[in-house]
Amino acid sequence: MAKKAQVQIELEEGGRVLSPFSQLVILQYANWHHSFEIRLPMRAFTGDGSSFAETSEKIIGKPLKIGLKSLADSQSDDNFFRGIITEISMSRFHGATNEVILRGQSPTIMLEDGINTRSFSEKDLKQVAEQVLNDYPKNLLKTNVKPASVQIPYVVQHNETNYHFLSRMAARYGEWFYYDGTQLNFAKPEGSAKADMVLGKDLVSFDIGLKLAPVKFKLKAHDYLKDETYDSQGSSAKVDGLNPFGDFLLKSSEDVYNQEPLHQVRIPVTEKSELDDMAKRRKSYQANEFVHLRGVSDNIGVKIGATLNISASWGDILNQATEDYKEYLVIEATHRIDGDGNYQNQFVAIPASVAMPPKNPHIKQPFSEPQTAVVKENHDPEKLGRLRVQFYWQEDPEMTPWIRCVMPHGGGKNGFFFMPEVGDEVIVDFIEGSPDAPFVNGCVYHSNAKPADNWQDPDNYVKALKTASGNEIRLTDKGGEEEIKIINPDSKNEITLSLSGDGSITIKSVGNISISADKSMSLTANDMSINVTKKISVNCEDLEVNSSKTTAIAAGTDYTLDSGAKMAVSSGTDFELTAGTNAKISAGANLELSATANGKISANANMDVEGQAMTNVKSSGITSVQGSMIKLN
Repeated sequence: MAKKAQVQIELEEGGRVLSPFSQLVILQYANWHHSFEIRLPMRAFTGDGSSFAETSEKIIGKPLKIGLKSLADSQSDDNFFRGIITEISMSRFHGATNEVILRGQSPTIMLEDGINTRSFSEKDLKQVAEQVLNDYPKNLLKTNVKPASVQIPYVVQHNETNYHFLSRMAARYGEWFYYDGTQLNFAKPEGSAKADMVLGKDLVSFDIGLKLAPVKFKLKAHDYLKDETYDSQGSSAKVDGLNPFGDFLLKSSEDVYNQEPLHQVRIPVTEKSELDDMAKRRKSYQANEFVHLRGVSDNIGVKIGATLNISASWGDILNQATEDYKEYLVIEATHRIDGDGNYQNQFVAIPASVAMPPKNPHIKQPFSEPQTAVVKENHDPEKLGRLRVQFYWQEDPEMTPWIRCVMPHGGGKNGFFFMPEVGDEVIVDFIEGSPDAPFVNGCVYHSNAKPADNWQDPDNYVKALKTASGNEIRLTDKGGEEEIKIINPDSKNEITLSLSGDGSITIKSVGNISISADKSMSLTANDMSINVTKKISVNCEDLEVNSSKTTAIAAGTDYTLDSGAKMAVSSGTDFELTAGTNAKISAGANLELSATANGKISANANMDVEGQAMTNVKSSGITSVQGSMIKLN
């Protein structure tokens, strides 16, 4: 039977009390917004004689406070519930009292002010929650933020409301996030709100439901920084806070659901212990489904986060005994009060000993599509070829952590290494769609960063690669004009490889060209031409020139052969020295001309054979001196 209660519904601005009313309903959830509905006659709504429209304008969007006081005992709660009026409607019936219906929700509805995208770097969970909540008026939304200290390197609120994001963060780290009727808590219930409930006294009825749930699974994650793959099994994870029902339900669940489905973790994991913590939370969430207590009562102490001590008496008056069902934590409640003050509630509770909050069915994991971003840093301290980029929705100084960059090929000390420059625009994708796991998938041009003009070709014949300093490799694929060029920024140095059919290669430089080899160097060709406008110098230890046929050396003016020691010039057949004018053969010491057969020295005009000391003309045979005139001095 419902208990009599005194209710006061008060508008917080101005202190106006809405009375009388015909019905009040409050719906409360541990994992969602609370809502209320108040039905009252028109005269109670307009009060001072204002019209429906005028009164609606004054109070819609305004906060109200609901206080409850039990008339059967000393229970009283002046701040039982605080909410915001978000909807007003009017019902009119012919020949009956006109009725106004006020509907509203808990102040947490302010966190549904639109989807948002932003990132948080190197903050703990408390700092993230406070940054989100700080923009809301404290007089409307009182908060209590006391999560466990969890350091978060990088996390993204992606296309979700603030309420959904905080709900998701709480669920990820096993934290409570709930409105208790007067304040929003990012903390575990402190246990200060308690109520003893006895069946037949203030507890009308209750039932305890037991349910099996799958608790076996396997989690897997890869840490690329250590190049290690971690796995964690649900069967190895411990569930804290199970009551006696939970203990045997856990064992039975493991027996019935004995398979271990594999789940790939979507968020970055850098330690095996992180994965083990995830496995523990996942198993605990499942175990929270084991035991539910549902009850009906007229105790106004029932509210979200309150601890209920449930007991029941049995036996006759002389032999009465009490059975204690232990403590339960309220996670859902519906309060109903009619115009006569008859109060009753229905509630759902879970064992108060549980370590984790109940699973939140409203949470949806965000899925990120590819996005564009700008490179901010490219000198990876770990030398892994990573980048830090800033999405266009990120505000300074926010940017991603160091993230990997896709290459056409990559391996240990091999592969491609082409890092985008700071300021380049890149396409960023996400591992398994997780906004917390971005990677660079490539670069794109835009209006202020276009390809080079000479790369533009209507037939797409030109392919090119160019560094930030302007050094370029350009491939031309036009039929008959195929070539590969390597060019420096001002085109003063150039290497051209012709692919048009003649196979020619051109190397050009306005400065010096150096070719060196620690060992041997070979040049092979059918024909070779070396054209130098000034001087050729050849410096070596030994110089050898071999020609299988003709060798010709020509000089436009002087030609000098110089040997520091002995010089030998030989020919297999004839040997001829010819000069256009004078020819001179001299020796620093002796000069000997010899022939194994005949020897001849001739001149078309005069010939002098002279010795400064003595001249000998000698023959082992006949010596003949002939001339038109012979003069001997």
